[in-house]
Amino acid sequence: MDVGATTWRFWYFDSHFWGRPENRELDFVACFLDFDGMLNRLAKRDQPHILRERLRLIVQNEGFFRVVALDEATRILLHRSQPFVLSESGDLARFWARGVRWTKTAWLLETSTDDLRSALERERKRRDSDLGRALQWLALPPKDRAFVGLQWTTGNADDLKRLINAAFWRCDEIWDGTRDTYDYALFAQPGREFLAESGVRDPTAPRHFRPLPPKLVQLLGKIVARNKPFWPLGVQLNRGVGSGPLAQRETRRVGTLSFIINEPNAHEKLEARLDLRDFLSTEAPELMDEWF
Repeated sequence: MDVGATTWRFWYFDSHFWGRPENRELDFVACFLDFDGMLNRLAKRDQPHILRERLRLIVQNEGFFRVVALDEATRILLHRSQPFVLSESGDLARFWARGVRWTKTAWLLETSTDDLRSALERERKRRDSDLGRALQWLALPPKDRAFVGLQWTTGNADDLKRLINAAFWRCDEIWDGTRDTYDYALFAQPGREFLAESGVRDPTAPRHFRPLPPKLVQLLGKIVARNKPFWPLGVQLNRGVGSGPLAQRETRRVGTLSFIINEPNAHEKLEARLDLRDFLSTEAPELMDEWF
C-alpha cells in the first residue's frame, strides 16, 4: 500500500496492524496500536481508501512502533515517546529505558534489529531496570498486578485479600439468591492511602452502588485499617496499556484495587469463620458478638 513516498506492506494479526516499508530490511517490523479500534473497523467495512489515508497519516506522524522480539513470547515496541512490552497474550506494559538514545527517533529507526535486541538485553539485565520490572509485572496473574508497587502503612496484600473475602463470605444475608458475585473496590489518589468503599457494583444499575449491610461496611473498614495500602507518588497506574509501577513519574490517575468475590462453598465458609474469628479477637473484639 502506497502511503507516501514509500510503499508499505501491511498485515493484520493478533489484534494489531503490522507493517514494513519496502526499502527497509526484512527484519524491520512496525506495529500500529489501534487503541480506538478505528483501523479494525475500517478494515472490516472494506473501506480501503479511508484506511490508506489513516495509515498514511499515522506513518507521517510517526504513530507506529519499531518491533524487536526478545524471544518467541515477548516483543518490545519502541518509540521515542514511550517504549512498551507486548506479551504473548496481547497485554501491554510501558517502561522507561536508561539513556537519551531511546528518545531519538533516528536511532530507533535506523539501528539494526540485532543491535537493538542486544541493547534491550543489556537493559533487561541491568539491576532494577524498568524493563525488568515490566516483564515481571506481565508474568503475574492479572488479579495480582494492581498490588505491585504498593507500600503498606500496616499489614500486607495477602492478608487484605484473604480477609476481604472472608468478610463477604461470612455475611450470609448478602447471599440471598439474587446474585452470586460482588465487585468490591478500594480507591486512592497517588500519595494517599486507600479508602474502604461502602458499596459494590450493582449489575442491574452499572452507574450506581448497592449499599452493603452496615455490619459488613464496619468490618471492612477495620480490615482496611489493619491492612492499609499506600499508593506512593511516582508510581503510575495506566489502565489503557496495563497497570503497574512501570514509570517512576508522578501521575494524577486514581489507583483502584478491585476484588471479585464469588459466592462461597462450604469449605470457604468454614475458612472465613476461622479467619474472621482470629482477626476480630485481636483487632476488633467489640464486633465479635455481632459476627459470632
